[in-house]
Amino acid sequence: MRFVQLIIRLVIWLAHLTPAPLYRLASKLIAQSLILTNSKTVRVIQTNLTLCFPKMTKNEKRQLTFGYLTNHFFMSKQAACAWVGSRSQIEAKFANVSGQSLIHENNGKATIIAVPHIGNWEFFWHWLQLNFEAISLYSPASFKPLDNLILNARKRFGGQPFDTRPKSLIRLIKQLKQGGVMMILPDQAPKLGSGIYSPFYQHPAYTMTMLHKLVENSGAKLLLGSCIANDKGNEYSIVVEEPEFDPQDLTLEQFNAKLNHNIETIIERNPAQYLWGYKRFKRQPAGSELYLDEIKRREKRQKKQQSRSKN
Repeated sequence: MRFVQLIIRLVIWLAHLTPAPLYRLASKLIAQSLILTNSKTVRVIQTNLTLCFPKMTKNEKRQLTFGYLTNHFFMSKQAACAWVGSRSQIEAKFANVSGQSLIHENNGKATIIAVPHIGNWEFFWHWLQLNFEAISLYSPASFKPLDNLILNARKRFGGQPFDTRPKSLIRLIKQLKQGGVMMILPDQAPKLGSGIYSPFYQHPAYTMTMLHKLVENSGAKLLLGSCIANDKGNEYSIVVEEPEFDPQDLTLEQFNAKLNHNIETIIERNPAQYLWGYKRFKRQPAGSELYLDEIKRREKRQKKQQSRSKN
């Protein structure tokens, strides 16, 4: 296990030390090769783009797919910097910051910042813990050596990630009520039983219930955050903004629908930087599937069941 952890550290350091122009070129070549081979990742991206942008032409989808893949692979170098880079190297990444006053204006009261999977959320977390008493929810990685590295990296500058166990959630809420500034990623499909279907680009997306509960139970001020890369991908703009809705006194259904609509607004400013390779619609009502690999998996299961029933 320790040997594996050393190998992972070596790979991360190699990514961190590789010159940015060379890494950018490699990212473009990988992106192009995945498109030419119509890889599984490309098929997921194309499904998401077709669902979210039905009027987008085939050429436009191809260009956006290439831009997304290039940014995605180049971001692995930036993630390496976030995990092992020095404080000065990380602080140098923040070219612009807007909306920081919205946090200060809350006068030390509970604040929750919902940060969608766009740009570089690892750097947003670093910016937050460098400037505030930051807390976050943390889903442990299934691979323990990698999980240890990521967790240690996220605690480097005083921030406190909490896992999702009940005892940890109690501690998180307590710290939040004491004036903590919390970051949460609101656009990932939660575990079954921890979400409801809410419209995202007019399609049902299984959306977490936890954010609404946290806002309701803590009385926290809700803000939105993002960390957007410049054209070269080597510097970032931190954006903190108020949502386009008042989160108080909304039902869960209303809250999630308005939140997802706000996330759409953020995406459309920089669509190539959103996480299109993620199966955001992977759980659909009535068990239907939208992604080709999941459809094939279901058909394979059905054939096996039919074969067993005949025997």
